[in-house]
Amino acid sequence: MTKLVCFLKKILRYVEIVIVGLLCILLTVNIFKGVNKSLLVVLVYSLFYAASLVTIYFLREKFFDGNVVKRFIFILSVSVFIRFLAVYFLGLTPQGDYAIYLSVARKIKNGNLDNKLYFGIFPHALNYPIFISLFYRLLGERTWLPRIINLIFGTFEAAFGTYIMEKCTNPRIGMIGGLAIALNPSIITFTLLSGGEPIYASIIITAVFFLTVGFNSKKQHFWIVAAGITCAVANFFRPTGIILIIASILVIFLYSKVKITIKIKQPLLLVFSFAVIVWATGFVTSSVSGYTKPSYSFGWNLFIGANEQTQGRWNEKDAELFDEVKNNLGDPSEIQKHFFKLGVERYKNMGMRVIPHFRKKLGVWFDESYVSRVITEW
Repeated sequence: MTKLVCFLKKILRYVEIVIVGLLCILLTVNIFKGVNKSLLVVLVYSLFYAASLVTIYFLREKFFDGNVVKRFIFILSVSVFIRFLAVYFLGLTPQGDYAIYLSVARKIKNGNLDNKLYFGIFPHALNYPIFISLFYRLLGERTWLPRIINLIFGTFEAAFGTYIMEKCTNPRIGMIGGLAIALNPSIITFTLLSGGEPIYASIIITAVFFLTVGFNSKKQHFWIVAAGITCAVANFFRPTGIILIIASILVIFLYSKVKITIKIKQPLLLVFSFAVIVWATGFVTSSVSGYTKPSYSFGWNLFIGANEQTQGRWNEKDAELFDEVKNNLGDPSEIQKHFFKLGVERYKNMGMRVIPHFRKKLGVWFDESYVSRVITEW
């Protein structure tokens, strides 16, 4: 216990040094207002990154030879601190969906949600506002609330990531991986937005954490069920949780050394626990929107993605068609089915041009200005 106390004191001392140094820099920033803001952000971030690496270097023996809890706490601290600085000092104006989520959450909280047909067509657009509306009921409509929630979830994403990578490799790789998550600028950016990305990522990582623990535990079935439930909760925020379920089943069948009966039982438990919670969360969404989940739920996305002129991105012409079809049909399932057929027709007409089309669609992931143009405004 004495060694642990001494170790924590040293950590706190280094943290204090880093905090004081950064505060001095931030005060200096206010003096020299003529300096480019983006440059200052990069400078402060780089200094913090360097301070984290220096801390690890000087305490490497204690970190890498000690218990995983030490590394877990350190990554958690780094993640909290850098996100707190971002939340406190950086101001972003959300664009697109991020600009309306909070207003929708307020309407849900006040019981006057409108445009329910839209949310019947796109039920997942309603789930994050439902989540935030619960906190609005408990704590009031605080503008900082979504950022703090994202901060909390983001920190555990980094900490659990550290544990997972360490168990799969070694302490050094675990620490490096944890820092990569904790200090990744693109991940930190989403902490500032009113969206479910940090929550989804954190919950998915938690599901992987449960699987990692479960594969080395005597109570494997318990952890498998916990992973399925957690994955379903993540699916509430982004409808891609099924990907982890499929990947987990493949891992169980291909790499697990248990008996064949257990190999069959574990995927069944995973799928069943996932399906039950997905049904329950779907019921919650339907009760708010007033519509059941539409069949062909990806019809509109298929249609938009097949637009050659806009490289599969949202555009006003397709949006006008959407409004027209929505007003004429008035049923979420029929609307999605209609656009599904149009999307298939677009791809058929594309022929061999579909290959360069997909290449152009993937280009958005390599567009450095995409986040600033479409998601946020500095």
